[in-house]
Amino acid sequence: APAELKKLKEEDEAASMQILQDLSDRFPKVSYVKTMMGQVKQHFGKKEEAAALYEEASLLNRSDPILIFKAAEMRRKNGQTARAKN
Repeated sequence: APAELKKLKEEDEAASMQILQDLSDRFPKVSYVKTMMGQVKQHFGKKEEAAALYEEASLLNRSDPILIFKAAEMRRKNGQTARAKN
């Protein structure tokens, strides 16, 4: 059963990311699509990928402190304290 569960999780992640990638392709300047992509990656334990997506979102919307916080917090959790401060 663990192998089946792993496969289902991978399928859920892939399906979610495909939907969000399609949205990102249609609306490349909408920061919240990248944020949602980061949340999916974070949910599935892919902190480095999540951090990169949060950073992309924060670059698209520099006025949203939540996006900047999410990027920095993910970097901090990845042990990248110096990068989190930038």
